[in-house]
Amino acid sequence: MQFLELIPITFMGLTYFIETTIEVGPYQIETGNIFAATTALMIATVLVYIAQWVINKSVTKQQTMLTLAVLVIGGLTVVLRNETFIYLKPTIFNWAFALLVLGIGYFKQKPAAEMLMGSQMQLPSNTWRTISYYWALHFFIVGVLNLVVVYSFSEAFWVSYKLITAFIYTILMVVITIAIAYPHLKETDNNQ
Repeated sequence: MQFLELIPITFMGLTYFIETTIEVGPYQIETGNIFAATTALMIATVLVYIAQWVINKSVTKQQTMLTLAVLVIGGLTVVLRNETFIYLKPTIFNWAFALLVLGIGYFKQKPAAEMLMGSQMQLPSNTWRTISYYWALHFFIVGVLNLVVVYSFSEAFWVSYKLITAFIYTILMVVITIAIAYPHLKETDNNQ
């Protein structure tokens, strides 16, 4: 995940916690609620998608799918006035990523981590598998933790949790991936 992708969750949190009324022509938009926050998430996700396209002259399939899913799930949340959709989105996404990582390894006979990062560094096959299994476990646990927070705490706590942990889980995943790969990077350098 690129840090640019963390912008939408930041806008969601800000929209949720800053209560105000915004007048747009004859319309008044009340912030400080999950529906306004979800709308902000959708708008920011589209803006990030456009920014990635402008910066990179392309977008990944993952970013396209993520944007579409945010728009569908966010749209259901806002139109049906049912926050359950947005509450469950992180669990669904994380579990889908866990299954994708495992599925790639199974069907392609090559670890997902190696497919994504193999051109950037050389690691033994078992290290790539370890990183991929860690990623799958990471995504599964993050999905479970979201459910625990959704069903055990208040809406405000859940929004805070999403805002804070979006950064923490991303950094944690990068640090642990580096920790797994680092000893083998030194071996590769010594063998050259």
